[in-house]
Amino acid sequence: MGGSTALPGTTSARSDACAESTPKYLSKRKRGGGTSAHNLAMKSCGESTTAIRGRNPTFAVSGVAGAYAAVVRPLRDFQRAYAEARARWRAGFRDVVFPAGTWWMVRGHSAVVAALP
Repeated sequence: MGGSTALPGTTSARSDACAESTPKYLSKRKRGGGTSAHNLAMKSCGESTTAIRGRNPTFAVSGVAGAYAAVVRPLRDFQRAYAEARARWRAGFRDVVFPAGTWWMVRGHSAVVAALP
């Protein structure tokens, strides 16, 4: 088994087993960029890209009548205002005002943000 001294069940033992089960042509990096066969092979050796659960909710509200609508409405309003401001920004209008709560456009691009209500 390649002279490994790792204990069975440890991370290095799993890595050794994965390396030995991966064909040599998949373990070499592809020249010229793009998705390499190496990256594809490593994902098949224990790094799952599938979600553990079917949903990833933004809010956990149950048992309170109207709670979901009360918290979703401001989020949707922010997302709509942000999308409109970003579209104008991408069109070249640098005087656009992003909604309060915008962080990266202010930090990374010195965009103008509205004051908190």
